Amino acid sequence: MIRGSRYPTEKHLRHALLDRVRRFVALTGRSRSEIGVGALNDKAAVGRIEEGSNFKIGTYQRLMTWLDDNWPRRRLTQRKSGRRQEATDNDSVSQV
Repeated sequence: MIRGSRYPTEKHLRHALLDRVRRFVALTGRSRSEIGVGALNDKAAVGRIEEGSNFKIGTYQRLMTWLDDNWPRRRLTQRKSGRRQEATDNDSVSQV
């Protein structure tokens, strides 16, 4: 539960969104500009949000939906040892 408020504030939403963007960039190597263009057709949108610009809930929802839709999918791969390991679509997996 969020302290001091029953509902998330803009600050909480901003933090959640930017944390998600950072993780996506780290996992995929894609840029914040690519995310902004893909989600909002605006390459500077994520940067403005990071700088503290106000945003509407619709902007938050479009960005989060785009991130969900483009998040690397996990799949199980078989190792030579017979053990299974997780990999994302972006990981290179050696052929067994």
